Amino acid sequence: MTFRSQLKKLMFEKNINQKKLSELTGTSRPSISYYLSGGAAPRDDYACKIAEALGVQVEYFDVSKTGSAEKPHLKNIGISEAAKRLGKSINFVKKALEQGTAPFGFAACFGDKWSYHISPKKFKKYVGERGD
Repeated sequence: MTFRSQLKKLMFEKNINQKKLSELTGTSRPSISYYLSGGAAPRDDYACKIAEALGVQVEYFDVSKTGSAEKPHLKNIGISEAAKRLGKSINFVKKALEQGTAPFGFAACFGDKWSYHISPKKFKKYVGERGD
């Protein structure tokens, strides 16, 4: 498992959101979001802070940093394409991502701007499950 997937799993189990983890660790919310998006694993000192805040040993995140960023082999999916393929409005997809109810992606707020991510792999699986 990657750092990202381990962190997401643990945050879910502990019912801790990005804001709370940021407060507990002193790590910025954009950094937490970056780790959750699979951009990279944190430096060792930040990984220790995160592990401590979540009540686990740092070994819980036993992943190599060189292979930590998940790089999907599928083409990225934009909001408008996802909305079209789902038969929904762009605003509907954005709200689902913002509220965390879309099983195929997430959104992160930076100040007054939102950044959206749709996992091509999860989206393909979701659309396939729906039979579209």
